[in-house]
Amino acid sequence: MITCVKDSKSDEMLNDRLKKLFPEDVKAHVWNRRVVQIGMSDMAFEKLNEIKKGLDAEGRDDLRCFADVIDFDEQKIT
Repeated sequence: MITCVKDSKSDEMLNDRLKKLFPEDVKAHVWNRRVVQIGMSDMAFEKLNEIKKGLDAEGRDDLRCFADVIDFDEQKIT
């Protein structure tokens, strides 16, 4: 995927190349649900807290799953 992005000379070329890499139905809803649920088990919750601590967000109770932490890290939520 990185090579596609680096070597594509236009958005159209990039889209064509990426379409060849991914299945026609990427099942985004399945992936999204899985990402939202990661962090809900005890073991994952410990890792989630470890990552939050590394982001200086250990007191943020609103960051409840890895999707939240990703959004926080990308500054989509503050």
